[in-house]
Amino acid sequence: MLHYYQKVIAIFEETLNPLHPYIATAYSNISGAYMRLGEFQASFDYQKKAFDIRETIFDAKHPKVALSYDKLGVAYRNIGNYEKALKYQLNAMEVIEEILTPDHPWKGYVYGNLAQTYFKMNSFKKAIDYQKKAIKNLELALQEDHPKLIEAKEKLGVYQKASIERQ
Repeated sequence: MLHYYQKVIAIFEETLNPLHPYIATAYSNISGAYMRLGEFQASFDYQKKAFDIRETIFDAKHPKVALSYDKLGVAYRNIGNYEKALKYQLNAMEVIEEILTPDHPWKGYVYGNLAQTYFKMNSFKKAIDYQKKAIKNLELALQEDHPKLIEAKEKLGVYQKASIERQ
């Protein structure tokens, strides 16, 4: 799959403006592929490229910028830079809370990503609080048997168990 994404990038770079949103999306897709392969530095590098384009071409309150803040935060978390991860994820949260409706699932995803970062930092109370926010949002946005909602509830259990074991 990665090979095909790289072909797409090559075509886009030859035919489109270097700041075209399709190029940012392609970079973000490559980042996701590297993340699934466990190659977190490469994932970070591509996510940063996507972020830089989106931040340049869109207004600060654009949903794609908020999504890029969140994804770059996840990339920072994956390379172990939790402070920067929080910075970007909190920026994402601020934007999405302002521009999206209460039942938009992106809110739940951002809250869940924040919860994961706090969990990695052993801040279990904050992880649990944000995971509960994620679940509350996803219950508004998704059907009760949706895999993302089920996964969010499972993660809450993991965070609560870790919190109890930590005491």
